Amino acid sequence: MRDRRRYKRSGAADRRKHPRSDGLVLVNYKVPDLGLEGKSSAFNISGTGVRISLQNKIRIGVTVEMEIFLPGDSKVIPAIGDAVWIQKAARGEMHSASIKFTVIAQKNRTRIIEYVDRKFQKYGQRNN
Repeated sequence: MRDRRRYKRSGAADRRKHPRSDGLVLVNYKVPDLGLEGKSSAFNISGTGVRISLQNKIRIGVTVEMEIFLPGDSKVIPAIGDAVWIQKAARGEMHSASIKFTVIAQKNRTRIIEYVDRKFQKYGQRNN
């Protein structure tokens, strides 16, 4: 369960426009400014962004280029976003980063939203 107090203390409100879903979504990422790249699985995803795990800590505001692979969908979703929230994960040296999409084709945003809706209809699992 998410600690809403953290958002209030940091001055960031929970302003989600789309429901998000937990699940196994694979993401290839690059952080050009820091020369980082890797593969991750998303903690959750929505039409406005994704939360992924990273080997290296990045700064809020840094740009992340991504290729997103939705389960059951053979087409890659290219997206670019900015890190809006960072936290060191509990296990090992992994960090968690929430990335807000800044560049994503509307048809790809729709594919993500439809994926979240299908998952909710099938499993009753969706986070708001």
